[in-house]
Amino acid sequence: MLPLCHCPLDGKAQQDASQETCLNRFTQQSSGRKILRLQSVIYILSLFVCAVFRGQSDSISIDEVVVSDAILRDYSQAQKVIRIPDSILRRDPGSVTRLLQFHSPIHFKENGFGMASSPAFRGTTAQHTAVVWNGINLNSALDGQTDFNALAASGNWSVRPGGGSVLFGSSAIGGTVHYNSALSFNRPLKHRVGLQYGSFNTHNFSYDVGAGNESAAVRASLFNNASDNDYPWPGGGKNINGQFYNRGFDAAAGYRFERHSIRFYSRMFQAERHFSLIVPSETKTKIRNQNSSNLLEWKSDYSKFT
Repeated sequence: MLPLCHCPLDGKAQQDASQETCLNRFTQQSSGRKILRLQSVIYILSLFVCAVFRGQSDSISIDEVVVSDAILRDYSQAQKVIRIPDSILRRDPGSVTRLLQFHSPIHFKENGFGMASSPAFRGTTAQHTAVVWNGINLNSALDGQTDFNALAASGNWSVRPGGGSVLFGSSAIGGTVHYNSALSFNRPLKHRVGLQYGSFNTHNFSYDVGAGNESAAVRASLFNNASDNDYPWPGGGKNINGQFYNRGFDAAAGYRFERHSIRFYSRMFQAERHFSLIVPSETKTKIRNQNSSNLLEWKSDYSKFT
């Protein structure tokens, strides 16, 4: 075996080799830093792009706003729905509270005859009962409930008890009460008049009229209820400052042509209710309220594409 020949480098050559080695290392480190920075920039840009596309997809997916009572019609196959027939409405047209108290499982808390009336399902409160008028929730935005003595006992009434009514919102875990203004096409002209009179000058009047042909239908109803409400107390005396009156108007009209239909619903209510005194020396107080609701509905039916 021949011995290896080692030729030592002089000082200048060693210095040049050392500088070249340091330059290569610096170049490699600089390249590595550039690659790392490029990867970081690409990663940040990818996150930004994903966030933009995600935000656009979230803003596009908006829930459909339903302005008709189609939920009651389409999602009640497995849920019990109590419908109040017209024959019962004709016998008791004066008070919605009495109508539902005797023909539904709703419990009402009424502060005297004709006064504020709030419902309750299965131990829940009035804030857990939704009152739906033609698909629109009538519950107050302030206290979350509806006064049933401020509603007209006309139209179609349905009660849907149970937690399955949460389709109408979180305020309906007890159940829902549906008040729909019915329209009947191809219906001859019909009138209905109701008069009642009772003790303590209690009287009510109601009038309902409706007609329709192949393309148009109308329906309207009027009501007026009043009472002195001065019934005697056990042991002597009588109820003081308990008089009230309420009146209202409910109307609906519809027109259909080809695959389209237009319907308009309107309701108005006015009342004055005095608060009964516990002792005659109290200050007499009363409340007046007036409210109205209007709804315009357009419906179009098109063939399905497959």
